[in-house]
Amino acid sequence: MIGNQRGFTLIEAVIALSIFLVVVSLFPLFVSALQHQEKKVHILEVSLFFNQLAMEVRETSRITTANGTLFLQIRGQEVSYSRHGARIRRQVNGGGQEIVLQHVASVDFKLISNGVNIFIADTDGGVFSRRLSMIYGRNYE
Repeated sequence: MIGNQRGFTLIEAVIALSIFLVVVSLFPLFVSALQHQEKKVHILEVSLFFNQLAMEVRETSRITTANGTLFLQIRGQEVSYSRHGARIRRQVNGGGQEIVLQHVASVDFKLISNGVNIFIADTDGGVFSRRLSMIYGRNYE
């Protein structure tokens, strides 16, 4: 007789293999859920960007655009929004770089009567647009 044999029984090996197969089969579901969550987060980021910009457009006394950059005059300061690489950055009086939106393929600012239309295309092919209006009676150029 052989005493003290160590190893796995057939039952233990089958149970371990079945647990492994269950975990591996669920892995694609977790990956797809994470990718779906990233899209939701990007949509929320775009919405937050538009809401922040809408508040500043309502406070502005003058809106101008030049070379793909939006300029707002707010309480004596010049706030600009421009595309920088795959991001939209916000600057105050030409200084600082606050990144307000990422994954941007293109952005277009079109002046309209008493406001601005903004068109954004993201790197995943999504297109977003919003019309933002100033408080009535202020100037735009």
